[in-house]
Amino acid sequence: MRLTDTSCDCDSATSYLYLGTLPQSDYWLVEVGYYEGGDYLLVHQRTGHRVLVDDYPSFSPSGRRIVSAANAYQDIYQTDGLSVWQLDAAGRPQLAWRRNAAWTPEGLHWADDHTLLIKASKPDDEGTRFTHYYRLRLPE
Repeated sequence: MRLTDTSCDCDSATSYLYLGTLPQSDYWLVEVGYYEGGDYLLVHQRTGHRVLVDDYPSFSPSGRRIVSAANAYQDIYQTDGLSVWQLDAAGRPQLAWRRNAAWTPEGLHWADDHTLLIKASKPDDEGTRFTHYYRLRLPE
């Protein structure tokens, strides 16, 4: 597998930055930069299977689920929300759940394989941001 930067001053410019191996996984993490905005790419070390995620991913304690949070406050090209992937029998992530949010996710932590602890903020009508904490229980 080869990822090649496209060096141009155009809308299709793409760059790749290898970030390393994700803990508790068989995946490499690559930051993908575009002319405007960016994503993260998970690449399976043995199969080369690739999955594009909104933001820095986090594996559940068992390594069978992945979560990423899109933060529009930090990246105007994103929509606030959460995405959860479940690894299939072959270890390939399948999108299991995605929700846009009226709040901006700022921190995620797995309490266990089915529970996410979320730190988020939401502005009031005057634009002041308030921090909220959520516990999200995912289906079995």
